[in-house]
Order: sequence, then C-alpha cells, then structure tokens
Amino acid sequence: MQTLKIEASDFNKFSLNLVSSFISGIITSPLEIVRIRLQLQEKDKTFFYYKNSFDGIKNLWKEGQGGFFNLFKGNLYRCFLVCLSMSMNVTLIDMYKNFVSNKNKT
Repeated sequence: MQTLKIEASDFNKFSLNLVSSFISGIITSPLEIVRIRLQLQEKDKTFFYYKNSFDGIKNLWKEGQGGFFNLFKGNLYRCFLVCLSMSMNVTLIDMYKNFVSNKNKT
C-alpha cells in the first residue's frame, strides 16, 4: 500500500496558492459586493438601486465618506475565506494528482 507523502514543495505550493487567492479576493471584492446587491435589490424598497455593474461600482464609490475604501468594506473576512478554501483545495488536488500518477507508474 502506497502512502501519501507531504514534501517541502507542497508547502511552497500552499503558500503560493495562499498569496494568489488573497490577491484574487482583493481584486474581485468590489465586483462581488455589486453582484450580491444586484441580486438583492428591489425597486423602491432598498436603499441602493443599480442599473448595471458599472453603475453599482460608481454608486458604491460615492456612498458615504469612504470613496475608494467603500469598494473594500468587509473584504478582510472574505479574503480569509477565499484564501483558506482555495489554497487547501488546489494544494490537495495537486497532491492527489501526484499520488495517482506515482501509483500508476508502479
């Protein structure tokens, strides 16, 4: 029976996956906020109403005193969720691929 071995390169892959998923979480955060608000909005019932995604980002920018920082409110929690889930998924899938390919060679 072959066992799954964790190598040093797997930790490097995990850290790279962690960094890349954190960056993707930061980049996509404003789009995610607008997407959720577009799904929840009802005309004349919600305090926000967006015509499209660009209008949503423009209105999100103007909302309150925050300006640019309004685009990233609540982003830290989302980035942690995205980072951990994506890093573990991608790293485990890579480890499984290596395990299966080594098993087929023997």
